[in-house]
Amino acid sequence: MASPIFQFNAEGIMAAQTSIATMAGQCRDLGDNLKAVAVDPVENGIWIGEGSVAYLEQMALLLTDNQQMAVLLDRFQQELGAFAQETSDFIYAQRLVADKGAEVKSDSDAVTWTIGG
Repeated sequence: MASPIFQFNAEGIMAAQTSIATMAGQCRDLGDNLKAVAVDPVENGIWIGEGSVAYLEQMALLLTDNQQMAVLLDRFQQELGAFAQETSDFIYAQRLVADKGAEVKSDSDAVTWTIGG
């Protein structure tokens, strides 16, 4: 029996989608927080106490948030790229099936489809 040309794991795709959605939400929340602080630092909790020390501490915290957001966005882009590649591979496999009439087998326990096995 020939080895399969492509395997697609539905659980893996669903996990990637969940991961991307979670990171997108985190990016959105952090972005909203930074915008709120920029609009009104006092009202939105960035200014704590009196004097420049408290202000500088809060600005340092804000900088950390910006750095965290950059890391988060980088991870988000990587996950999105990986998901796009998996999707592209799956579409390619579907085209092979359509073009060549290859057999599609399903293993419901493993939630894996094997194409051209």
